[in-house]
Amino acid sequence: MDEDNPSFIKATHPYGEAKKLKNKGPIISAILFKKRLKKGDETFLASMIKVNQDMKEKVSDYVAKVLKKFTNVMPPVLPKELTPRRDIDHKIELMPDSIAPSQAPYRMDPKELAELRK
Repeated sequence: MDEDNPSFIKATHPYGEAKKLKNKGPIISAILFKKRLKKGDETFLASMIKVNQDMKEKVSDYVAKVLKKFTNVMPPVLPKELTPRRDIDHKIELMPDSIAPSQAPYRMDPKELAELRK
């Protein structure tokens, strides 16, 4: 990010100049990024910064206790494949011969919604 203009993001490809590369993943310019944000497209931005020892934040004692208590929640190394299928397959049972409404119930008139819920 440019320190003088924080809204400007310089786009550089991690493998070098994007013009010379083929099939190394999508990279967009700052202008295209801004257009996609305005349009509402799902857009991601990653930025790498160097972290020094003096830059680390101190956490409160409460947060440190919670982090220490739940250190075993995530394994240190994630598995490379999915877990095997279980005996129980969770699903929602539907009534036979029922037809799903074509419109969401919250868009209905309150009287219609009351009738639907009967």
